[in-house]
Amino acid sequence: MNYKYYEEKLRDIKIKAPIEAGVEVLAFNVLDNIIDSENLSLVVINSINKNRNAKLTTDAGISDLAVVSKDFSFKPAKGEVYGFVEVKFIDKKYDEKQIVGQMSYVKHLLYTDGLIWKYFEKVDNKVTCKWKIYLLKYSNKLTISQNSFNDLLENLRNIDWGK
Repeated sequence: MNYKYYEEKLRDIKIKAPIEAGVEVLAFNVLDNIIDSENLSLVVINSINKNRNAKLTTDAGISDLAVVSKDFSFKPAKGEVYGFVEVKFIDKKYDEKQIVGQMSYVKHLLYTDGLIWKYFEKVDNKVTCKWKIYLLKYSNKLTISQNSFNDLLENLRNIDWGK
């Protein structure tokens, strides 16, 4: 995906259909092209009822997307969940407690509202924000920086989800 397409879709979401699900679809499309499909799968989980699958339930509820092992199965529950992606609507603030709660049982978490991407990693039960990328270049027209978008793609490629 190139930055102009991403920028156009983000603008459409904000102006034409201002709902979180639009950002979720955009985030899914970006990640689906990057995540190693030989060993991992990216799945939408936001509509799963809490406690239906212990591996997908966190101390903060259910995330929006999950990165799982290729052999993952909902029923019967098998395989690994490596991380989650939490999506918010554009400019909606995230809750630090929610981030920590969503990382109860996983090592990786991405947060995005489409304009801001943050990657959190848990090491020795300590959650740390490893990187943040702000895509917004001009706020009055919702323009994103090509360099920041390229940095985002590079950082996403470098996440070792299976680690």
